[in-house]
Amino acid sequence: MARRPGGSWPEQAQVPNALRPSLLATFNSGFKFRDTDGGFYADGQYGKPLKNGMASLVVDRSGVATVALWGRDAQMTPQVAAVRQNLELIVDGGKPVPGLSGNPAGQWGSARNQFQFTWRSGVGVDAEGRLVYVAGNQLTLTAMASALTAAGVVRGMELDIHGGMVSCNLFRPDVAGSAPRTLVPSMPTAPDRYLSVDQRDFFAITARSGALRAPGAATG
Repeated sequence: MARRPGGSWPEQAQVPNALRPSLLATFNSGFKFRDTDGGFYADGQYGKPLKNGMASLVVDRSGVATVALWGRDAQMTPQVAAVRQNLELIVDGGKPVPGLSGNPAGQWGSARNQFQFTWRSGVGVDAEGRLVYVAGNQLTLTAMASALTAAGVVRGMELDIHGGMVSCNLFRPDVAGSAPRTLVPSMPTAPDRYLSVDQRDFFAITARSGALRAPGAATG
C-alpha cells in the first residue's frame, strides 16, 4: 500500500491495468511531504492542501500536463484533474531562478541535499507546451536547473532526488512483447517499477486513444 501521499486512493500507486496497453512512460514524483510545503490533489480529493507560490505539475481533465507556479500560472478550476507540488520553481522565464547556488531560505530543501552531487530529476514545460523530464547522476540543484534550461524549459521544478527515488521508465506498447527500459541505463531502479504497488506517488504518460497503430496500418 502506498505511503505517499497518504490517504485512500483508487489505484494505490500502480499503473491501472486498463492503461497499460497504451503506457508510454512512468516517472517519479516529488519529495516526501514532510520535506516540502507543497500539496497534492487528485481524484477530487486533497492529500495535502495546495499552497500558492509552489512549483506544481498540473494535469487537466483532457490529460494535458504543465508545470506552473500555483496561484500565478494555474489555480483550482473544474478542469484540474491532479496537482503535485514540490518546493519552488528552479526555472522561470526560461532561466534558472536567482538564489539556487545559495538556497538562502531553504526553499529548495536543505543545503545538505541541494548542494551535494547525487541523482536528481526535474520536469518542465517548454514554450510549445511540451513536457520535458530530465534526470542524471552527480548533479547539484544548479546543474539540474541548467539542464532543464538547455532543454528549452521555460518553467521547471525539481522532483525527487537520490538513487533509490529517481525512476523514469519507457515503454513501447506498439511493439508486441517489448520490455520496458530505464531512461538512463545506469538508473538504479527497476524498469517495471510502478507496475506493482509502490510506496510513492508517480506519473504515468499514455498515448491518446487511436494514437497507436500497427506498422503499415491504414489511416483514416
